Order: sequence, then structure tokens, then C-alpha cells
Amino acid sequence: MKASSVLDRGLHLVFTDPRSLGWHLVLLAIGPAALLISWSDGGLADFVLSGRGPRVLGTATLFTAVWFVATAGAWSLDQLLKRPGYPFVHWLRYTRVRVGSYLAGRALFHLVHTLILAALALPALLAAGEGSLIPPSQVLVLTALLSWYAFTLRLAADAGRRLDKGTGSLGLLVYILVVVAVLLATTASIPVLSAVVALRRLSEADGLNGAVRTLGPSILAHGGIGVAGLALSFARMRQAAVRERRR
Repeated sequence: MKASSVLDRGLHLVFTDPRSLGWHLVLLAIGPAALLISWSDGGLADFVLSGRGPRVLGTATLFTAVWFVATAGAWSLDQLLKRPGYPFVHWLRYTRVRVGSYLAGRALFHLVHTLILAALALPALLAAGEGSLIPPSQVLVLTALLSWYAFTLRLAADAGRRLDKGTGSLGLLVYILVVVAVLLATTASIPVLSAVVALRRLSEADGLNGAVRTLGPSILAHGGIGVAGLALSFARMRQAAVRERRR
């Protein structure tokens, strides 16, 4: 069993499941809603984000980032699927998949799906950038960074999946609480590592120059989160595989 089989199964589920398709439509609606709310002065953007000038991109980024971060764990924990896919132990019993191949397939699935979601969100973010007089190159960097954050969080959330059956809603609640705590802690105490600070700066005029100092550390920090999630997933799956062989 190859990693491509796990990738194909994951993509098939997210694009055929009715609940999953509904969440894709929500993403498509977020951008236009943010534009309508924040295009004029004194809109939600001025309330949420500090500073002067147009905040169209700031509001669109805020809405999109909340969706990406919240759903990153939900996709990993199968909470956005009406009919979740087979757990790892099922794959192990009926396909004899190797732990490394399964884990690689899951990582590929998260990467490809995240890139597809970014492509869906990009047109609205580019339109918001035009409204904020921000060059497309800066919007592309912002979208790439947002995709990276979402991808690494999905890898980390995978470590919390139940291996023998579907993960309950408690797992998603724990994920949300942990992510909120990390975002608040880094923003308040270590802003150079904060995803919130990096995205906020990139959503401002001339923000690319100001965000350069935080991009590297922030990217590396979230990369570390993703690698830690992969390592924990690998360890748990190896233990599950050993137990299955002993049955």
C-alpha cells in the first residue's frame, strides 16, 4: 500500500462528503462577506485592527485566518466529515500499510488540500489587497504564510487522532484551546514567533518590510510544531502496529 492511496482516499472524502463540501462553500463566502463589511471607513476592520488607512485586507485576513486555523484541526480529526474515513488500525488490518507510508500519505493529503483551500481563498484576498492598496506580491506572501500555518497545525492535530475509531468532539475542543493559548502566549510574550503578528503586518500597507523580521522565526516555529506532530503520530502508530502483530 503506497502513500498515494492514503492521499487519494483523503481527497475523495473531502470532496464528496456533503458536510465537507459545505465547509468549502463557507470559505468561498468568507472573502466577499469581509469585503462587504470592511470596504467603507469605520467598518469592522477599524474596530478589530488598530491603525489608520483602509483595512479591507486586514478584515479579510482575519476572517480567513480564523477559518483556516479552526478547520485545520477539524479536518485532521474528521470533524468536518459526515462519514469519516477509516482509522489507521483499519488500514493496518486490511491493507497491511506501513506506518511510514500511511504517515506520508496523510502529510501529502494535508499539503494538497491546504493548497486547494488557499487557491479558493486567494481571489478574495487579492481583491481585498486592491482595496487596501497593497501589492499582489504581498498578498501572495500572506496567503503562503497562512497556508503554512494551517498545514503545520493539521500535522500537529493528526497526533491527536484516535487510531482505532473516529475521534470525538472532545479532541477538537482540546485542539482549539491549545491553539488559542499558544497564539495568545506568543503574541503577548514572543511576538517574533507570533503568527498573529506576522499576518497582521502583512495585511498592512508596506507591511512586507516590517514582517520580514518575523517571517523566518515564525515559519520555523510552526515547522517545529508540525515536525513534533509527525513524530508523535509515528510513535503512536508504531505502538499500534506492534499491538496488531501480537494479536
